[in-house]
Amino acid sequence: MNFAVLLAKGKFVDELAGFRREDGPRKEFVEIATALNADVSSYTSAAARRGSWFTRIFQSRPAWGSAADMALRIGRYKRVYVTGEEVGFRLALFLALRFSRERIVCVVHNFTPMWSRVLRVMGHRPFAALITVCSTQRQALIDAGIPPDKVINVANWIDDKYFSPTFSADGKSFVASGAENRDYATLEKAAAQVESDVFVFGHGFHVSGIAGEAADRNRPKNYHLMPRVPFDELRRYYAEARAIVVPVNDVSYAAGVTGLVEAMAMGKPVIVSRSRGISDYLDGPLGYVVDVADPQGLAKAMRETEQRADLKQIGERNREWAVQNCSLDGYVARIADIMRK
Repeated sequence: MNFAVLLAKGKFVDELAGFRREDGPRKEFVEIATALNADVSSYTSAAARRGSWFTRIFQSRPAWGSAADMALRIGRYKRVYVTGEEVGFRLALFLALRFSRERIVCVVHNFTPMWSRVLRVMGHRPFAALITVCSTQRQALIDAGIPPDKVINVANWIDDKYFSPTFSADGKSFVASGAENRDYATLEKAAAQVESDVFVFGHGFHVSGIAGEAADRNRPKNYHLMPRVPFDELRRYYAEARAIVVPVNDVSYAAGVTGLVEAMAMGKPVIVSRSRGISDYLDGPLGYVVDVADPQGLAKAMRETEQRADLKQIGERNREWAVQNCSLDGYVARIADIMRK
């Protein structure tokens, strides 16, 4: 029984180098590929395999290149796990033309109106399952006509062995990380109203939320825009923080969820915005949930956190919740089971 893993962001080189690195958290696609003994493919490996003609056609559109390459090889595989809709839905378009059924297990992060229109045209038959990490996205897919039993909502995975309280220490700062739909303008205003240092790592996997900002702006002296750092360094800042702040805009997909569950797995209290896309995660211990775009409310939560004596207990409950609900090993086992059915 043959399986494949197809990377949504098509310019990874890890898979050509054997994936594994000594530093940083485990990657979910590597663990799934290992569990299933699956081939891993992306635009990078497709271009290396197919040569210059492929690069000339798809260099400026790698998502289409990844999808086209897999469509040409789909006969080798029972199922393909795709890490995001950018490639997964394009692959489904190709497979719909070939009348292929239930070959794709695709993670859907942000089901946009464009993808909704595409789905209504091509139907759901190429998909064996669609994986979401928030209930708002699951409902959006069902509303677009996907049978409910094909849409599986799971908690966002985290390498809870890497992000662990083992590395944590009592701290006095606040830390924020990530770029996807972050509301750092509100955090900056809140930082001016607290005494503690605020360290902002405004970088995501593929984009940066702060790198383009002017360096000479008048910011609060305790508000620090940090460069992109290795995972081990980011984890050290998490460990030395009093609490982690996740300021996000109100969106219907799970922007901010990675930073949120990283902090919880580290055993840290969290101050997070009340966004629809992460509402599934706001019933846990956390720390504080504040209104979106409310600098006064955010500053109040940060000041109260500066004075609280029970931060360790909150962090311990966060850690327990993260391990129970977001364990990478649990996610991999569930996806492997779906792929084998």
